[in-house]
Amino acid sequence: MSGIPLDEHLLLSSVLSYASRCHGDTEVVAREISGEIRRETYAEAELRSRRLASALVARGFGPESRLAALAWNTIRYFELFYAVPGTGAALHTVNPRLFAPQVEYIINDANDTVLFFDSETLALVEEIAPRLRSVQVYIAMGQKGDVPDTKLPNVLYYEDLVNEGDQTFGWPVFDERAPAVICYTSGTTGDPKGVTYTNRSLLLSSLIGTSANMPGGPNGEQQVLLSLAPMFHANAWNFPFMGPLTGSKVVFPGRDMRPASLYELIESERVTRVAGVPSVWQILVDWLDQNDKRFFTLRHAFSAGSPLPAKLLSALMVRYGLDVSQSWGMTEVPNASSGTLKPGHDKLPEQEKMAYRTKTGREIFGMHLRIVDEHGRELPRDGKTAGHLRVSGLWAPHTYINQPERAALDADGWLVTGDIATIDQYGYVQIVDRAKDVIKSGGEWISSAELEAVAMRHPDVERAAAIAVTDERWGERPMLLVALRPGAMLEGKEIIEFMRPHIARWWLPETVKIVEEIPTTATGKVNKVALRKQFL
Repeated sequence: MSGIPLDEHLLLSSVLSYASRCHGDTEVVAREISGEIRRETYAEAELRSRRLASALVARGFGPESRLAALAWNTIRYFELFYAVPGTGAALHTVNPRLFAPQVEYIINDANDTVLFFDSETLALVEEIAPRLRSVQVYIAMGQKGDVPDTKLPNVLYYEDLVNEGDQTFGWPVFDERAPAVICYTSGTTGDPKGVTYTNRSLLLSSLIGTSANMPGGPNGEQQVLLSLAPMFHANAWNFPFMGPLTGSKVVFPGRDMRPASLYELIESERVTRVAGVPSVWQILVDWLDQNDKRFFTLRHAFSAGSPLPAKLLSALMVRYGLDVSQSWGMTEVPNASSGTLKPGHDKLPEQEKMAYRTKTGREIFGMHLRIVDEHGRELPRDGKTAGHLRVSGLWAPHTYINQPERAALDADGWLVTGDIATIDQYGYVQIVDRAKDVIKSGGEWISSAELEAVAMRHPDVERAAAIAVTDERWGERPMLLVALRPGAMLEGKEIIEFMRPHIARWWLPETVKIVEEIPTTATGKVNKVALRKQFL
């Protein structure tokens, strides 16, 4: 006998509706562009989102439309994650840290018809507006007076739309596979590629994320979540959805990412869980050390984007008493691995537990991971053999915007991640390198990520980056670029001697250059494209 079909669709609008019904007095808090702290409840956010949605639909920007947002993490941005997808349209989150030609390319490639902006991004919007082919309307994220006067054509104001919106508007029901959010990759290997998240994929990945990466606290305890990832970086790692799903208070830092401001926000809002990339955690830890500060409510630090250096992991856990987890994901597949230890591994000796904590998560329900060789043959899950990481699962995409069907997949139908990794018998994943960054010396792989991690264990090293240089005998050899901590004096040969006991002899770089700084991309990762242009 077949089961009775349940045909309720997985829609993002249902998440905020649930939060409004059952957690209506829980707050969303953000530092606005002006610096003031703004707060509203889930009940207020749901009503404002519905009113904004109705106003957008009334202007013809409903199902199948693409509406872009070029802005920073504020409460209005949080509302957009529901107001736009809730109508059947797609919200395109654009990175304002990119160069103007990249922003122009991304908006034109997505064929966006509406562009939301704030006072911080106005100048950039004015610069590129004459070359935006599809944008019909510009919407200032505030009320008149919040954003400087502009000569942009067809300007509307966010608060005017909310005020004129219909408060009786009901969220429409449509296919859960409708596009909800669009996010472009950072484009480090070519033009940025557009990734489409559907309502279904976002809700599934957020549901899994709440159980695997963000476990709830003791019964009845209010959780307060702060994402230091921008909205345009994989939806602030799905915090705008995971907060309402769990009834957690959500906090956003706005534009101000200075460590003193972040610390004040964490303490004043009694934040319990913070997520950020390793570079942001490092800046925050350095500031804490220099100012002799401690956390009073924060209990959990979550990291992703790149492997967390062992020295930084130890500082967060030992010096600041935080429970630390890290996981692997990418623009295409956020929340792609679990950030927690395997059940039972809490009983392991501390050294073994730390070894597992330094890995980039473990396989999660809904995502299938495997590693393959250069010919696509599957490699063993022994924790030692490294290969090209492939992914398939409930929220893995098949292609990119304006590219052929299955363009993102290999011949066997698995998503090509561009990462080199190992997987062990328990499903723990260790990212060894990016495929484009691995150094192939004498037919063997040298992990640039491992070289960097070992160098950064030195107390005087602030950041390190390894790149391949051509070698007549070996094909490629590593060059290590090192930025020192303020006031430190260190020579390249001293760094090589420090690294010698920790890596294979043939991995040791012949050349170490001390540099003033190591450039990063718009998402906080080391910009190796820029380093290759500078040093090769």
